Amino acid sequence: MGLQPAVGELDQLTRLAVWLECHNLMARYAQFIDDGMATRVAELFAGDGCYETPTVRCVGREQVREFFAAREGMAGRTNRHVFANVDMRVEDAAHASARSVCIEYRSDDATAAVPTETRPALVGDYLDRFVRTDAGWRFADRRVVIVLKREGEVFFTPEPARVG
Repeated sequence: MGLQPAVGELDQLTRLAVWLECHNLMARYAQFIDDGMATRVAELFAGDGCYETPTVRCVGREQVREFFAAREGMAGRTNRHVFANVDMRVEDAAHASARSVCIEYRSDDATAAVPTETRPALVGDYLDRFVRTDAGWRFADRRVVIVLKREGEVFFTPEPARVG
């Protein structure tokens, strides 16, 4: 009689550890972009991981790195990514998934000491699948679904489009 997991099930402490590790990947994704180190996002993906937005699809770390290198090269952009309402599902010892709300604040006004635009540029969902690799937990795929956008806002597409 106790709260022992059935054979093959994960105990609560293991599930919590997976939840925290995957949540940390989500936070590092936002921090890398917001801190001007967007190419480091590729480190967070499995070797065959996929990143998809309404305008681009990158498969594999190299395509992810190329896409975020173009993003990192955008001089004058200030970003803050906020994610909330994380619904994480730990499926087994090697797989998890999550859905979260993402809000992106941004300004392309490089002349402002502190940009004054306060409306979110984009609001949507991150649909994530995680996989445990030899290097730890990584994104198997991250899909960005845009639900709302600021008038005139254009979702980033690198020029020339070399990914996807």
